[in-house]
Amino acid sequence: MGVQIASSTIRPGAAVGVYPKTGYWMSEPGALSTGAPSQNVVRYMPLDLPVGTALDRIGIEHTVAGGAGSVIRLGIYNDDGYGQPGSLLIDAGTLDATVAGAFQSLTIAVTTRTPRIHCAVAAQGSASTPTLRFLAAPVRDPYFTTSNMTSAQNMALTGAATGAFPATASVSGVSGTTGFIQVRIG
Repeated sequence: MGVQIASSTIRPGAAVGVYPKTGYWMSEPGALSTGAPSQNVVRYMPLDLPVGTALDRIGIEHTVAGGAGSVIRLGIYNDDGYGQPGSLLIDAGTLDATVAGAFQSLTIAVTTRTPRIHCAVAAQGSASTPTLRFLAAPVRDPYFTTSNMTSAQNMALTGAATGAFPATASVSGVSGTTGFIQVRIG
């Protein structure tokens, strides 16, 4: 038994699920927390969905407002075939981050091209960034290991963007947290 999507089935126990608070799809749940991300640092959250899944919304919750001009940029990258973000599927644009305590989403119209996508989030526009709902220890994945390659860790990849997301992801580090980005299948 599973959820039928785009002529494929998402099996119970797969690394996705519906977040009851919003009804949107999310990555494998870790501990939810909050945090103020560094300005212009992109955090990527992997999400496994069948190829051909149509997505119509992408969103995130922020709990504390950022400073004047603060925005949250959201987007989606295709997987590069090695478990990391590759080519840009969509730069969904920005949400106003000067308001607090809200789950906000942007309308998108994309279809997944790879079995793993990477949702991207970056706080931009103000040094006083908003506090986002974070997913701590988000990924249990053999691609991400400690520097000595001895054990799997729960990490999110990071990069940088001062404006629109680049056409190809630039991965420059790892983090123990990522924005709790959610997508709606439509």
